[in-house]
Amino acid sequence: MAAVLATDGIVSSRDISRRHGIPVTSAARTILDLAATEPTAQLQRALNEAGLERRISPHSLNEQFSRYPHHPGTAALKKATTTEPRLTRSDLERIALGLIRRARLPEPETNVRIEGHEVDLLWRDHNLIVEIDSWAFHSMRSSFEQDRRRDQRLTTTGYRVIRITDRQLTNEPELVVATLTRALALPR
Repeated sequence: MAAVLATDGIVSSRDISRRHGIPVTSAARTILDLAATEPTAQLQRALNEAGLERRISPHSLNEQFSRYPHHPGTAALKKATTTEPRLTRSDLERIALGLIRRARLPEPETNVRIEGHEVDLLWRDHNLIVEIDSWAFHSMRSSFEQDRRRDQRLTTTGYRVIRITDRQLTNEPELVVATLTRALALPR
C-alpha cells in the first residue's frame, strides 16, 4: 500500500486523491488534522459543514480512528462525535441547539422536510416546529408573505409553529428557553 509522508506522519493512500492534478487528503482526514489544532467550536463547525455536504460519514470517521489511532486529533475528534450530531445550516441554529442542550430540553430534529417545507427545528412527538429568523433573510415583503403561507400550511396540518428571532436568541435566551419549555409541556 502506497502512502504519503505528512507533517504529522504517514497518510494512507486511501485518504489521498487528486483534484486538478494536486494531491489532497480526504475530507475525513482533513477533519482529523483540524481536530489536532482547532478549538472545539471550529471543529464542530467543520464537522457540520462536511456532513451537510455529505463529504464525511460516521463510517469515514471511524476509518480514520482505525488508521490513525495515535494521531494528535483522534481524541478530540472522537469526543466531538460522541453525541449524535445535528446538522445545521446557520450559526443561529447552532446557538439554538446549544441553548436547548444546556436547558436539558429534548433535542429536536434539524432541517427536515415537513409538508414540502424544510423546517429549522422539529419536535415530531410534540407537533412543534421552531423557525429561527434573522432580519437579513426576512426583511423583504416576499419572504415575509412566503413565511406566513408556510406557517398557515403547517398549522392547518396539525403543527404548532413558533418563530424566534436572532435577537431573541442572542439577547433573551432565558425567554427562548421558557417559551420552548412551555410549548413542549403542552399536550399535542
